[in-house]
Order: sequence, then C-alpha cells, then structure tokens
Amino acid sequence: MARGRKKELNLTLEEQLEKLQIEIDEHTETLKVLKSKKKEILKKIEDKEKEDVYRAFLDSGKTLEDLKILLTESQPLSGEPEASED
Repeated sequence: MARGRKKELNLTLEEQLEKLQIEIDEHTETLKVLKSKKKEILKKIEDKEKEDVYRAFLDSGKTLEDLKILLTESQPLSGEPEASED
C-alpha cells in the first residue's frame, strides 16, 4: 500500500521559518561535535606517528646528532632545485 507525503499542519511562514531554524541549530551543534571528534582522532593519529618515529629512532641506535645530520643532508635547502639525473 503506497503512502502519501506526511501532511504538515498548515503552518504560517513564520512558524515554518522558526521550525527550520531549530533544525539548523540542531544540525549545527551536531556538526560541532563531529568536528571536535575528528580533531581528537587526528591528534591521536599524529601522536601515534610521532611515537612510531621515536621508537624507530631508538631502535636504530643512532645518536640525536646522527639523526640531525641525516635529516639535513637528505633535504635540499628550500629554494634550490633538486639536481636531475639526465
């Protein structure tokens, strides 16, 4: 059996607007909560990645100075094009 559309009460335009604003406010609050949860998860991912890098550093047996040298040698200075091998 087919159902028709829900019949809305004959609301005035002002009442329709108020009802719509309430829905917008509810969804806005939901969006804020979801964005906050997203931010928390991204922070946890970042912390885990940092921990992974730190563990790899400790497991390598390298010194902090070794790591600094390795990182500075492997990155070209900004503004300088990388040498191409033609």
